[in-house]
Amino acid sequence: MRLNRKHLVITSLCLVVLCTALVLGFPPLARHLAVQKISEATGRRTEIAWVSFNPFTMTAAVDGFRLSEKGSSATFVSFSSARLSLSPLSLPKRAFIVREITLDSPYVHLVRSAPNQFNFSDLVTEKKEPKKKESYLFSLNNITLKRGQVVFQDQALKSERIHRIRELTLNLPFISNIPYLADRYVTPHFSAFVNETPVVLEGRLKPLTRAMETTIDVTVRALDLPYYLGYVPFPLPVRFESGQLTSDLEASYRIDAKTGPEVLLSGSLSLDGIALKEPGGAPLSGLKHAGLAIKRAALLTKQFEISRLDLKRPEIFAARDAAGTWNFQKLSGAKKEAPAEPPAPKKGQKKESPLLLRLAQLNLKEGSVHFNDALPKGGFHSELSGIELAVTGFTTEREHRAPFDLKIATARGEQLALKGEFSAEPLDFKAHLALNGIPLKDYYPYLADKLTTPVSGKLGVEADLAYNAVKGFTLEKSALKGENLAASFGNGEGILLKEALVNGIALDLNGRKAGVEGVEFKGGNLSLGREADGSVSAERLLKKEAGKKPVPAAAPRGAKKESARSAAPPAPFSYRIGKISGSELGIRFTDRSKEDAPSFALSRTRFSVASISGPRQGAIPFTLSAGYGKGGRLAAAGDLTPAPFRMKGNLELHGIPLRDFDAYIPEGTQIFLADGALDTRLSYNLAQDKGAGMTGNFAGSLGVQSFYCLDTILDEDLLKWDSLQLEQVRGTLSPFSLAIQDVSLSNFYARVTVERDGTLNLQHLSAEEPKAAAPGTKAPPAPPAKAPAPAPGQAPPARTAAAPAPGQAPVAGAPAQEGAPRAIRIDTVSLQGGTLDFSDRHLKTPFTATFYNLGGRVSGLSSETNRAADVDLRGNLENHSPLSITGQINPLRGDLFLDLKIAFTDIELSPFTPYSNTFLGYMIDKGKLNLDLAYKIDKKALTSSNKLFIDQFTFGKAVESDKATKLPVRLAVALLKDRKGEIHLDLPVVGQTDDPKFSVWGVVLQMLKNLLVKAATSPFALLGSLFGGGEDFSAVPFSPGSAQVSKGDEAKLMKLAKLLEERPALNLEISGFVDRERDAEGYRNELLLKKMKGEKFRAQVKEGKTRTGQTQDEIEILPQENSTYLKAVYAKEKFPKPRNVLGIAKDLPDAEMRKLILTHTVVGDNELQLLARERAEAVRNYLLKAGKLPPQRLFEKNADIFRPSAKEGTTASRVEFGAMVK
Repeated sequence: MRLNRKHLVITSLCLVVLCTALVLGFPPLARHLAVQKISEATGRRTEIAWVSFNPFTMTAAVDGFRLSEKGSSATFVSFSSARLSLSPLSLPKRAFIVREITLDSPYVHLVRSAPNQFNFSDLVTEKKEPKKKESYLFSLNNITLKRGQVVFQDQALKSERIHRIRELTLNLPFISNIPYLADRYVTPHFSAFVNETPVVLEGRLKPLTRAMETTIDVTVRALDLPYYLGYVPFPLPVRFESGQLTSDLEASYRIDAKTGPEVLLSGSLSLDGIALKEPGGAPLSGLKHAGLAIKRAALLTKQFEISRLDLKRPEIFAARDAAGTWNFQKLSGAKKEAPAEPPAPKKGQKKESPLLLRLAQLNLKEGSVHFNDALPKGGFHSELSGIELAVTGFTTEREHRAPFDLKIATARGEQLALKGEFSAEPLDFKAHLALNGIPLKDYYPYLADKLTTPVSGKLGVEADLAYNAVKGFTLEKSALKGENLAASFGNGEGILLKEALVNGIALDLNGRKAGVEGVEFKGGNLSLGREADGSVSAERLLKKEAGKKPVPAAAPRGAKKESARSAAPPAPFSYRIGKISGSELGIRFTDRSKEDAPSFALSRTRFSVASISGPRQGAIPFTLSAGYGKGGRLAAAGDLTPAPFRMKGNLELHGIPLRDFDAYIPEGTQIFLADGALDTRLSYNLAQDKGAGMTGNFAGSLGVQSFYCLDTILDEDLLKWDSLQLEQVRGTLSPFSLAIQDVSLSNFYARVTVERDGTLNLQHLSAEEPKAAAPGTKAPPAPPAKAPAPAPGQAPPARTAAAPAPGQAPVAGAPAQEGAPRAIRIDTVSLQGGTLDFSDRHLKTPFTATFYNLGGRVSGLSSETNRAADVDLRGNLENHSPLSITGQINPLRGDLFLDLKIAFTDIELSPFTPYSNTFLGYMIDKGKLNLDLAYKIDKKALTSSNKLFIDQFTFGKAVESDKATKLPVRLAVALLKDRKGEIHLDLPVVGQTDDPKFSVWGVVLQMLKNLLVKAATSPFALLGSLFGGGEDFSAVPFSPGSAQVSKGDEAKLMKLAKLLEERPALNLEISGFVDRERDAEGYRNELLLKKMKGEKFRAQVKEGKTRTGQTQDEIEILPQENSTYLKAVYAKEKFPKPRNVLGIAKDLPDAEMRKLILTHTVVGDNELQLLARERAEAVRNYLLKAGKLPPQRLFEKNADIFRPSAKEGTTASRVEFGAMVK
């Protein structure tokens, strides 16, 4: 017993000694070791004022701890005291249980010298992966930190910044993983002044359970946000000038193995005094106050319930530079490639939760936008103020609409109101828009690259807008209203509309249709013109686009190319406009492309166009009425269908002055419209037929009153009349038909003048100048006029056309009309009181003549082939030479029918002396002309009779004229005039009018010209053609080498002698000619024959066989005598002959002897000259003896005997005749 007590006492004493030693010895030892180890581990000076330990209460305390900065005596970390008390339950519970942890007045001084470099960086070592240990139980209770202080000195910023946290307090009831404690809530408390901003965090925690739960109340008051922006891990694109954050939030976090993590927020959050600027200092945006009331926000599941969002005085500064870059675009830096689409979720992977947002109320008040745009020329600035927006009950839940109301005003007085409702899922929008007071002129900078001058006026818009995924964007019940809309075209021209209304606008983009109920213009003026280059002055309002080809957008990388065939073409866009109308409009058009810049003015213009639609367009009713000029008026009404084209309506014109349209006479036409007024009433019905072209009909009347035009070259009256009237006009287009009941022309006057250059004034009226022949080219020769043999005293009828005189166009026959014949009928054409004034000034002595009392009637004009109109036209030349045109005509059928007789009698020729002076070189002493013409054209075949009777025509004295013909006109008259002094010519002409070279008067004139040419070149050929049955008396042919007249030519010479006897004024010239080759050879044969005849003649004389008076020329060599007398001639020739060895001339065959004789006979020009003279003498002797012509009328004329004949087919061995006038 004593032993046990002894052991107990000893044990107790040991414990007492041990405790005493522990209490008294452990603190100094622990203090020493702690200072030593901490200093060694940190490289810093460590100070501990006191360490205490109470083994009985299991409490340890450290007082006055201080850790200095490395290499400095400045304090790094310190606290005044730290106390830790263990619970006696630690052993039985086999857990580390702390009853209390207290830290008083802790202080930490942090310094950041560079990014990721701190004053404690040397204390941080790379963390090694710890070996997995078995977990142990612990419970830390009553953790308290009070009067804490943190000083953070940031030297890594551009300007050093110091952050201070004071009065830091942390209360944490416990942290434990002991099962029965881990499931209890921990209610921590944190409070501090962060840079003098109070921050309070409170909550409820279960940090060490499997389903961790944390709830924290975050309270921040007026946190200065810009002060902390330097610690954002990326550079901010804006300058955060000011802004404060205030929060009263409750944040909850819970993680569970079954449900997963969850983060919840609730409470309020506000921003005040937000001001953002661009990096350059320009203002960007601002916000006086933003308040957010969060009812519940599940961050991880993306479910947000917002009770209210208030925005007060939001302010935005939107700006775009001259390069087209917005200030907000610049903040984003370099463009980044769009992020790749997220990969499809793997099999078994949960889909991401959709966003669910509920916003009970959104209120935006006193918002403003400052808009500056430097992109358009001159820039644009606008101030939007008073922006208010209210949204109620917004949610992202499907098919839930949220009403909204937006109002905006501008400094220019514009007012915008947009009120409606919308939903986010699916996107759906429906609202009413009202926008008023838009000053169009202020928005000109945006149109400066399109328009040359601004458009002024006010514009207002009313519209019902809608959008949904099915219908897309739609516009309904919309309207535009413009007031005092004006634009200038330059030159004092432009447009002014006092009021323009567009009502009932509807647009459906997905349905590809649009509609307008009405467009109305009330009051205003339109003034425009056409410029010299053909452009319209209104085009000057539009700037010309530079010829840049658009660059096609590059296809996105990886985009699949689809075949054009796979893309179905979109449905055509349909539209409809109910009505377009205008009233009280003034329109003026000035055409400066014309020399005098004519101007046309419409006043009191009213128009309407209705029912315009597409792509299928029905009939469009239209009306138009206006006053024109001083007293004219016009009106039109009807229906128009564009496709297929159809137009039906009425047109009425009254008193439209033709003078206004003088400038539109084709350029180069030398007439001046001095007066005239157009009246018409016309109804029409036109249609476009694919097979037949334009079809339709028309009816009405047409009149031109007081017409007066002048020749601007001569400055003289050209054409005028009192009245031209077409009554009861009716017609169709396909097949074409025209019926006119009456055409009347009264008191008309026309002037025809041959000018000094020899052209008609009518030629110069044409806009087309006649084309001159190219230099060095010759006019094509006129084809000869072929005709049957004429009767004596008649000219041959022509069957083919002769070329017209220079400067005179041929009259071509009308070609056969293709297609169906045209039905045309004109019942009556009446002419009354006409005068035609003709003057010829190109003559040395001008010529004038006037036709008076021109009038008459043409009745029954029709295109029917079996009908012909009766023609009865009359007049007088100088009131005494009557002109009459009678017969029938049908110019309207497929081919012209004409059967007319023209009688023009008692025409004095002496007044035509100016013409004979100029072109013939002689005056006309006297003479009268009577014309009796008859023309008939049927089935394109022309037969005509042109009978001319010229009585006692006598030339006067010769007149010098450089234009006078060199042809022997007096000779021609002498050839044509008979013993009575009369000239009778009948020039029948036949031909085909469809021959493009055929001209009736061209043939007649050519025939007269041919008469003169033949009179000069072959007068006796002319006599033969006119009066000798067509026989040519111009030459007599001879055999080669011969000068003897043949028996056949003796008869011709007798006829010639008779013609000369009938025309005593003519004398005859005789000239002989030879053929150098043929006559030379013939002359040799003739000499040989003459020598042979001489041998026979001498032989017969010796034999006494010749007759008395017989000459050598009368001897005839018989064939059997040819060899005898050829040898006799050969024997007497002196040329060298072939001889035998004895020197005696050889006997040769007849052919060889003949050849040697001929080759040694010399015939030169002298011999041929003699032959030509012998021929002329032979003809002269025959005319003297047989023809009984007096020798004084026959003259031998020397000429080039070798000159070829001018007439084709005449032999060169001949005698030619020429004529002379006495």
